[in-house]
Amino acid sequence: KRRKIIAAIIAALVVAGCIVIIPAVILTRISQTVTTTIATAATTIATTTT
Repeated sequence: KRRKIIAAIIAALVVAGCIVIIPAVILTRISQTVTTTIATAATTIATTTT
């Protein structure tokens, strides 16, 4: 019985970890792409205005 409980706890921890980690990774990727696009847009605007 204890092994089943431990296995269930481990499974729950793995699922919780996936739920927490995957969106965090996706958000960091999105923020990186957004920052790079903003930087490129700013540089292009600066070069075109001057």
